[in-house]
Amino acid sequence: MSEQALHNIHDINKSTFGRSSRITELLHKCLSVAVVCLQRDLFPRPGDFTLLRIFGVSTMVVCVVSPQGVNRMGRDSLVGLGGPRRKDWHDYEAIRRDATRSGNGEQGKAFPLTDADRVDQAYRENGFNIFVSDRISLNRSVPDIRHPNCKQKLYAERLPNTSIIIPFHNEGWSSLLRTVHSVLNRSPPQLIAEIILVDDFSDKDHLKGALEEYMVRLPKVRILRTKKREGLIRTRLLGAAAAKGEVITFLDSHCEANINWLPPLLDRIALNRKTIVCPMIDVIDHDNFGYETQAGDAMRGAFDWEMYYKRIPIPAELQKNDPSEPFESPVMAGGLFAVDRKWFWELGGYDTGLEIWGGEQYEISFKVWMCGGRMEDIPCSRVGHIYRKYVPYKVPGGVSLARVSVASSLSLQKSRSKPPACTGVSAAHNIAALNGSESSGVTVDQELAEAGAPSFDTEAEELRCADSLCMTAESNLLAPDVARPCDL
Repeated sequence: MSEQALHNIHDINKSTFGRSSRITELLHKCLSVAVVCLQRDLFPRPGDFTLLRIFGVSTMVVCVVSPQGVNRMGRDSLVGLGGPRRKDWHDYEAIRRDATRSGNGEQGKAFPLTDADRVDQAYRENGFNIFVSDRISLNRSVPDIRHPNCKQKLYAERLPNTSIIIPFHNEGWSSLLRTVHSVLNRSPPQLIAEIILVDDFSDKDHLKGALEEYMVRLPKVRILRTKKREGLIRTRLLGAAAAKGEVITFLDSHCEANINWLPPLLDRIALNRKTIVCPMIDVIDHDNFGYETQAGDAMRGAFDWEMYYKRIPIPAELQKNDPSEPFESPVMAGGLFAVDRKWFWELGGYDTGLEIWGGEQYEISFKVWMCGGRMEDIPCSRVGHIYRKYVPYKVPGGVSLARVSVASSLSLQKSRSKPPACTGVSAAHNIAALNGSESSGVTVDQELAEAGAPSFDTEAEELRCADSLCMTAESNLLAPDVARPCDL
C-alpha cells in the first residue's frame, strides 16, 4: 500500500475518532442533564434547569438547554395535548442573590433605632422615617412570606405586558427609588412594558433634575409632570392615558414588590380581561422599615356606613381548600391593583372630581361588579407598602377624606336613580396636564389613540366613552329598571 494511501487512512481514522469523542461527550452531557431534570421532577427544588413536562398518551421528561446555557428561570409545563403552556416565572438567580444580602434592613428586618433617630424632622416631610429609609439599600431584600404552595405554581407562558404607573408628590428620594428598583429587580423584564412616574407638581429639588438624571440609566422608566397640583386621581389618569402596555398596574410611590409578584396578577387577567386583581398588601413599618404581613393576612375588602375601608375575614363557606388560590373581594384597598387597559377605559376610568385617596376604590369596585366584571385578591402576589404615620402634605382645595367618600357614595346613588352616564367624565382640568407631559414626544390625541383610551372633547369638557354603570342579569339580579344593558 502506498504511503499516500496510508496517510489518507490515518486522517480518516483521526477524523472518525474525533467525531466519536465529541458524540460521546455530548451524550454524556445530555445524560447528566436528564438526571438533573428527573431529580427536579421527583424532588422539586429551586434549580437552574427548565423542565418541560408533556402529558399525553405517554409521559416523558425533556430538558431544554439554550445555546447560552440553562434557562435562568424555572419550569415549563405543557398541560394536555394542545393545552395552554404553563411556566414557572420565578427568577431563582435573583432569589439566591437576595438570600445572600446582609446589612441595614435586609431580609425585611427592622432597622435598630436610637432615640436620636426618632426626631420629628425624619417624619415631617414624608409621614415616615426618611432617615432610616436613606440608610437602607435601594435594592434591599425582603422576606418571602407567601404561602408555600405559591412556590410551586405555574402561570401562563404568554402573559400580557404591563405599564406600571406610580404617581407621587414630594416623595422621599430613597422610598421612591426603592419602589422602582424593587419592581425592576423582581419582575420578568419581558412583562414590564414601561414604568411611568407621574409627578403631581412636586417642589422638592431632588425630584427635578436629579431624578431625571438618575432615571436615564433605567431605560424603561419615564417621567410625566403635571402643570399644577392635580391630586392623586387625575395624576393616575394622566399616567393611564400615556400607558402603552396591555395592562395598567397602579402602585404607590413607597412600596416594595416581593418575589414573583407580577405573573400571578397578569395570569388572572389573561384568563379573563374583565378581572381587576389586587396583590396582598404587606406592611412596611413607617418607623423602622420592618417588613411583615398584615394582621389576619388574606381578608376581603369592605366598608362601613361612614365609607371607611375595612378588612373582614373570608366567610367560611367561601374559603378554599388551598389558601394560595385567588378569592373574590367586594371592594379593593385602592392603591395597588392591575387592570386590562382597555377594560379600564370601558369602565370610564376614574371620576376626575375625586381629589385624593379614600373614595376612588369604591367607584372602581362598584363599576367593575355592576358591569359584568370581577375583582380578586391574589395571595401569591405580595407587595409591601409604607402606611404613613400621617399625611405630610396639603391636598388640593383642602378636600377631606370624608368629602371624597361622600361624593363617591352620592355618585352611586345617582346611578341608581337615572340612566347611567359615563362616570368620571369631567376631565377638562386634566387636559392641560396631558398636553404638558414633558417626557412625551407626541400630542395628547395621538397618545390617547395609541393607548386605546377615550378621546377628549375640549369644547364639551367631558370624556366620551361607553356607559359605565350598566347592568346584566348575571352581574346584578336586583338591577334598577333604568339600568341599560352592558355591551359585553
